[in-house]
Parts: sequence; C-alpha cells; structure tokens
Amino acid sequence: MNRFIVLLVICISLGYLSGCSAPAVQTSVADETYGMLDEIREEKKTQLFRYLGAVRERAESISSDSLMTAFFPMIREYYLMQREGEVPPELFYAIEELKAVVQQHYIRNYLLFYDILCIDNDGEIFYTIRKQADYQNNIFSEELAETSLSKKLRTSPDQAF
Repeated sequence: MNRFIVLLVICISLGYLSGCSAPAVQTSVADETYGMLDEIREEKKTQLFRYLGAVRERAESISSDSLMTAFFPMIREYYLMQREGEVPPELFYAIEELKAVVQQHYIRNYLLFYDILCIDNDGEIFYTIRKQADYQNNIFSEELAETSLSKKLRTSPDQAF
C-alpha cells in the first residue's frame, strides 16, 4: 500500500510538473513550426510570381518573333486555300516543311506553353501545334465560348497579334 501511495504521489507530481511546462513547450514548438511554414509560403509565393513573370514575358515576346509573326498569315492563307479546294502539291510540301520548322521553334522557345493556337478575327482556330479537340473549331461558340481565352479575345482583341 505504501508503494502505491508513493507511486501515486510521484505520478501526480510528474503530471503536475509536466502539465505546467507542457503548454510553454507546445507553444514554442507551434510558434517555431508556424514561423517555418510562413517562410516556406513566402518562398513559394516568390517562386510562383517569378515563374508567372517569366511566362508573361515569354508570351509577350511571341509578338516580336519574326518566324511566328510571318507564319500566322501564311498558315491562314493556306487554311483558306484548303477549304476552298485543292492545294498544289509543291505548296503542300513547302507548308509541311514550314510547319516542321515552326514545331521545332516551338519546342526550343515556347514549350513553356501547352499549345499555340492560330485564331482569326472571327474566332476560327485554323492551326494549333498539338492539333487537339479545339483545332478547326470556333473559340466564340459552344463550350469554347466560356473559356478564359475566348472571353479575353472578345473583350481585348488588340492584345493578341
């Protein structure tokens, strides 16, 4: 019985002592952890802003890219010729070679972007690098009309080239 009482007193004393100091230790650990999390969040935010700035800079640079700005009207005319009838074989092969050059240029300079779309003033997507579901559709109709790109082109077409 004496052993039990001594053990009980020791447990109560330890519980009291650890209970008294535990909140201070927990607060210190929590403060330190929150501080580290704040630093990580700020670092990641800085990295994200830097990345988004690089994306914006790269997107703006395409309007001064001589290959891309020359390619746009050529591929548009070619697309219209295809819709209206047959294309001479020599033009077909020349355009295919040009497409290959543009594709390589895209890989070297613009792979940061998932795709590059060539869209006319009426919203016709007449060329894309990846030729996915949006290719040869109109960005201003059906489900594409609700995309951010469609809304941006409708409200600020002057910001496109």
